[in-house]
Amino acid sequence: MIKRFFSGLLVICMVLGLMVTPAFAFVEDKIFILSEEEHQAQVDEIVRFVENHPTSQIVPISQGDLYCAKELTSSIVGDETDVVKQLKLIKAWFAKYPDQSPQTIETVKKLFAGTGFIFDWDCDDRAKVFQAMCRSLNIPCVCIRGAVSYDRHSAAGHMWNMVQIDDVWYMFDPSTFILSGPQLVFMRDCNDAVDIDGTSLYMWYVASHDEGSLDSPYWDVSDYAVDGVLEAYYKGLTYDYYFDQVDHKAPISRIDFAGCANNLICQIEDAKWADIWDHYSDQGADFDDTNDPEAKLANALGFVAGVGNNKFNPTGKITRQEAATMLMRIGQAYGLEPTSDPVAFSDVAADSWAKAGIDYVSALGIMSGIGGNKFDPNGLYTYEQTILTVLRLYNLVTE
Repeated sequence: MIKRFFSGLLVICMVLGLMVTPAFAFVEDKIFILSEEEHQAQVDEIVRFVENHPTSQIVPISQGDLYCAKELTSSIVGDETDVVKQLKLIKAWFAKYPDQSPQTIETVKKLFAGTGFIFDWDCDDRAKVFQAMCRSLNIPCVCIRGAVSYDRHSAAGHMWNMVQIDDVWYMFDPSTFILSGPQLVFMRDCNDAVDIDGTSLYMWYVASHDEGSLDSPYWDVSDYAVDGVLEAYYKGLTYDYYFDQVDHKAPISRIDFAGCANNLICQIEDAKWADIWDHYSDQGADFDDTNDPEAKLANALGFVAGVGNNKFNPTGKITRQEAATMLMRIGQAYGLEPTSDPVAFSDVAADSWAKAGIDYVSALGIMSGIGGNKFDPNGLYTYEQTILTVLRLYNLVTE
């Protein structure tokens, strides 16, 4: 991630939250002031959107940033396991840093030293940090972009969050520290953040995705994959670099598969990517057709080889039998061995170079066939399939 999580980190972290685009009506650069009924309809609309598109929770955050957020959040919530109490502790943490003074910004930056978070400590930064904290606690959370009106005659752009508690989505604004229900949302001005009894109120104008797109998922993940992909996301297994850039039903590239597998090892080891790199990178090959560090690290870790002639073929696609073989190498490195018989697929020859890997993943339930007693060894492997099998392998290794 020297290439992906450092050189590209600024761009990634700028889009850390799901930004639901406001669709306000403008006349002479002024927002129409909505009635309470119209405002409530918009609130209801965004709640429905989030409920109907659960993979909209999948947003980019680097493994290093997530690791840092996890450490900080752990220090904040301690041993508390109740979600509401965890959020109250996080709320109290945000209340310590209520302004955008140079001193506050510098203090917060130090807490995230060495990460890619960009801090002006404005509403965007607070919403993104809050989302990262929720993710580290497996609390479903999205970022919402909209506007706030202080006097019902003018409005300013703003970003806040929605979190899910007991299957209900709630508005949460880390700039004001007020947790509200999904009804009409009034919250205090951030100037009253420390004095929660302040009386200055303002109104949110919540808007939907771009007009005409409400019936389409923000990310196109197959129905069968939704639950597994969300579980993988909250366990930090989704290798978020590509999540806002790819069709998840499309075949995964060799370099992205390598990155996803490298990230799996980071999560198993509970270590930062940079630390794994420092320890293993000098053992990896320098390929002629790519200088991407993911390729070198994957080779150093022993689960990915080149394609011959000192080449990695980074944009080439992974076949199902190649995925099975690489997943087997990772599982065996952690002492994971099958205790049941493999599936005897009719399209896997006894002398196939990939039979050992296919037997391994089928016996462990990491990969299954495509139906009709076939494995389809030469079929291409997709992004969402990669995520699901990485999740299964992770759960087996760490259970």
